[in-house]
Amino acid sequence: MFLLDLKPEVQEANNLCWAAVSTMALRAFPQQGKFRHLTQRKTVIYREAEIRTLSDLANARLEDDPNHGRFKGASKACRKTGSCNLTSPDLHLFDVKTAKCTADKALSLEHFRIELEDRKRPVAIRWSYEGKLETNGRLRTGDHALLVTGYNPECSQLRIFDPWPAASDPDPEPAPHEKWISYESYLNPKNDHGQDAVAVHEFDEFRMQRVDDNQQIVYPAFADIPPRLVRQGNCVPFDRKIPELQDAIRKFMRSHVVRNSSGAVIHGPYDTGRPVPIVPHTRAALLRDAHDPSALFKKTTSTVAVPLLRRGKLIDSIMMLHDKNGWHPGGYCSNKVTSLLLKAREQHAGKSRKERDFYLVSIPEISTFYVAHGFHDKADVAALNRRELKRLRQCRESFGELIKCVRCEDRERAELRETLMSA
Repeated sequence: MFLLDLKPEVQEANNLCWAAVSTMALRAFPQQGKFRHLTQRKTVIYREAEIRTLSDLANARLEDDPNHGRFKGASKACRKTGSCNLTSPDLHLFDVKTAKCTADKALSLEHFRIELEDRKRPVAIRWSYEGKLETNGRLRTGDHALLVTGYNPECSQLRIFDPWPAASDPDPEPAPHEKWISYESYLNPKNDHGQDAVAVHEFDEFRMQRVDDNQQIVYPAFADIPPRLVRQGNCVPFDRKIPELQDAIRKFMRSHVVRNSSGAVIHGPYDTGRPVPIVPHTRAALLRDAHDPSALFKKTTSTVAVPLLRRGKLIDSIMMLHDKNGWHPGGYCSNKVTSLLLKAREQHAGKSRKERDFYLVSIPEISTFYVAHGFHDKADVAALNRRELKRLRQCRESFGELIKCVRCEDRERAELRETLMSA
């Protein structure tokens, strides 16, 4: 078992997973000389100012340097927490260089062993959703960055740190952000909270080392990526008992092993909590139905999140997917999202709202999740963050604000780019 003990970093805003992962990964390197660990704010500012090394930083502080204006502008524009909420296909590892996979390849288990055991360095991985850029024959827009911080060679599992959902204030529970996944799930995650997910291995980053370090490391050949079969989800209604779901869950649980953050097996007895149907949406669908957000709240699903409980406490979560062959396990389910979901469901359940009638609305592209009750124009929702999950609001009101926020972010990105380019 090879584990890294890095201070966790939750993303500040819905597009800043790359900044959180970059900030956290940097903590694997000791602070020495002028090299210091960055805050997530500084990571964002340095990226916008195109400051990658200590030398870049020293030069940008000089008034006669060509990049001085950009650095000054970024420092002002991005100073507030969550501001400059911009996506990035790459990490921004200050004064650190990395290597990436070649096209159509992935990291092997031996790569992870070398990084986690020999070098004591994390590995950053990337998942994507449907959109505009082609990856492995699929189209994508939203990307999500995660950090591999552990490797269990006995069962070929990886411990990942997932920086979402964005915190509204300091997160007192970092542990649920960690989860063990199989190496097969690294190669092909299949599904992320109901949304078709693709591993973008050409953006995986390993061999992290300081820019002035020329350590020679011998790595094995990259692994082949198995053919990816596109899942044909088959939706079923969930406003009543879902047929055959419980039988499929019981069958899976007979062989499922639950591990804690340190990789130790959590022995039973433990049981499954009430399954939570998931209604996923893309960013494009959100904007398409901006005139009537209630259309997004439907009664059908092909994905269900299942909490695993021990003495009433969440210890893991799994996904069940439905296709023409019925229900089967697969995909990725965040323990943190599930934890917040259970808290919100418990808070809002009562005589008029039965626990079984709550479901999850997920928009993974913008790392946004809601607990929902009711359908269409009668749906009430609460955002899954510590500030808002205590209040159920009418879906038109809540999603109307979300749509305005997404459109505002688009304008702010364009204005920021124009400002920095002219600096």
